[in-house]
This record gives sequence, C-alpha cells and structure tokens, in this order.
Amino acid sequence: TAPDNTVTCWARRYTFGDPFLPRQIISLDEPLLAAPITLTGKAHGKPIVWAKHESSIESANDVEAHILGVARSRYLEVRTRVTIEYDGMMRVDLDLARTQDLTPLSELTLEIPLAKDHAIFIQNAQISAFEHTGRRLGSEQGTLFDHGFLNNVWLGDYKRGLQWFAESDQGWQNVDEDKAIQVVREGDTVKLLIHLINDPKYLLDWPVQFTFGLHATPTKPVDPVTRRRFVLNNMGDPWFADYNAYAYLWPNSRLKPGNSGMKWFGFPEPIDDDGYKQYLQGRLRDHGWKPLPYVYQ
Repeated sequence: TAPDNTVTCWARRYTFGDPFLPRQIISLDEPLLAAPITLTGKAHGKPIVWAKHESSIESANDVEAHILGVARSRYLEVRTRVTIEYDGMMRVDLDLARTQDLTPLSELTLEIPLAKDHAIFIQNAQISAFEHTGRRLGSEQGTLFDHGFLNNVWLGDYKRGLQWFAESDQGWQNVDEDKAIQVVREGDTVKLLIHLINDPKYLLDWPVQFTFGLHATPTKPVDPVTRRRFVLNNMGDPWFADYNAYAYLWPNSRLKPGNSGMKWFGFPEPIDDDGYKQYLQGRLRDHGWKPLPYVYQ
C-alpha cells in the first residue's frame, strides 16, 4: 500500500482516490482504465450527481487490504467495502440507500471504461456447450455485445486485462433482462456496462446490496512455452495439435464397439480402467500431448 490509496500486488496496482471505486488499475506497467470506474444512473428522472465521495484504506497486511468508500447525492447514499486479496482479486460490497422519501430509481449502472488498446478481446461465462465465449471485439462504434446476467466477463489484450464477476444477480432490476450486461465502444474507450437497475417503474424503499468482483490479469508470470500450448478435447485430431498441446481426455471414447466408456452418462468413471490407460498412453505416444485426464477414480 502507499499514501495515495494504492494497493499493490504482483505486477498490478489498484488506485483509489476521490471516487469510491478504483480510479485506475495498472497491469504490467500499463493503465487499463480510460477513466475512473463510476456508478451512474437516474433518480427522480435526473442524472445522479455524486456531490460528496471519499475512500480510504481501512487496513492492510500481506494477505489482504480493505478499502472503505462513501458517496452521497441529493437522493442517495452509497457505501462500499472493497477487499483486495494477495492475488489481486477484488470483492466489492456496495450498499445503496435513499436519503429522502421513496425514491424513483430508473437506472443504476456500473461503468468500467477501458482504453481501446486493452479491450481487444472478450471472454465470458459459457452458457451452453455450443456458445463460443472467447472472441475479438468488433471495431465499430456502438454496442459490441449485450447479454443477460453472466457470472463473469473479461476484456483484455494479448498480455493483460480485467475481469468482472458476480455470483448472482440478486438485487438487480432490469426490464430487458437480455441486456443486463453490455460492451459499448465510444470513441477510444470501450465500456463494460453492468446494468444493476434499468426499470422506469422501480422505487427504492429499503436499502439494497450488490456484490461483485474485479480481477486484473495476469495474476502470475506466464511461461512463454506454456502460453503457446493448445488445450484440446478428445474429439478428432486438429491440424494444429502438435507437441505443444495439452489434451483433456474423457473416458467416453469408444474403447470397444458399442461401449460408451463410462459407467453412467456424463459421469467420467471408466468402465474399463485398463482400456482407458491404454487409450491415454496411445494418444500421448502417437502425438506427444501432455495429459489432462478427466476422470473420476
């Protein structure tokens, strides 16, 4: 930690200032954010203006640091407790309460503005086996991605990035649930928008809490040889599957005609242990792959 409210871990720095959320995140000596992370929205039909906000490091040791933040607007008060662990994982507990009578709160969005050079790719939680979750973002302006609630979304470049994550969407209020999470390009900035509330009829009566996390990457040194290795499943032999490949191999390859290889569908316990071992040894011998057996024993 440092006097300027900075929490440091391997190759990364999280800096807090007047905003009650990080104003800058450094990874591998490069600033990820194009502007501070903010909480925007509309209360009583008008944009929320946080007139008073502050943050301070409550405590810090070799394992974790705790940062407290508070901000107030005309109608709202938000308090945050941020916990940053030794590997750079940041948990944010955000409490929101009204300061006056029943408050119409039609919009509340967590805005994470990333510099375009550090938001080239996107990786998100997989919803189905047929969904491609890792890809390059489009170069056009406007909305690049929208989706319903996801447990995590990562944006980054070839070496570094930032992941947002949450266990659930408890407390969220969205009329259009399919657009709860968006990625939007505005000029040289790529914004990850987390719509916590988007409902013109929503009224804030009792305090609500939102919990989410942020994690800058990489979290540890990356071996240049390992970085070049592919991870394969046991379906076919891709042309790029050379000695650099890791292979995770289920016992569901048909070791014998009519034999699925598993005792129960979807449960990786092999029927024939010796046959599965021979299958692994053959794959590794013929291809030089590094084994990642996916099996219950």
